[in-house]
Amino acid sequence: MVQAKQYREDLYFLEDERVRQFLFLGPQEALLLDTGFPDSHIGRLVEELAGGRPVRVAMTHGDPDHTGGLGAFGECWMHRGDWPMVDSGLQLHPLAEGDVLTCGGWRLEVIEIPGHTPGSVAFFDPARRLLFPGDSVQQGGPIYLFGSHRNLDR
Repeated sequence: MVQAKQYREDLYFLEDERVRQFLFLGPQEALLLDTGFPDSHIGRLVEELAGGRPVRVAMTHGDPDHTGGLGAFGECWMHRGDWPMVDSGLQLHPLAEGDVLTCGGWRLEVIEIPGHTPGSVAFFDPARRLLFPGDSVQQGGPIYLFGSHRNLDR
């Protein structure tokens, strides 16, 4: 079950003890980074926290433990390198190096960091000096690079 931990008034960490997602709340919309495992059913919690705001979803990468909840949203912004990893029934919007996503006072710059997956990206807010890198940067644990689409050298 996903638990919401409020980091700031406009940012929640959503955790299920396996993977973490981030929900930014702006006055007009919400922005969700990653959707977790399919069995986490993150859509209900995000809808509650968003309080009626439309929710835009952006992905750090296409692995199923990060994209499993996409069905609740129907569309997402993701690097084209990982499009083959997700359900073709979703509406996909491209992300690339230098793109900027905004939500309220947040300004997240897209940084391409391939290797974990071909389309792995990080989101960086330079004003707050916060980086949201998905699985490519971790504290206290290994970064798994198994499967044919991984590239340790990158």
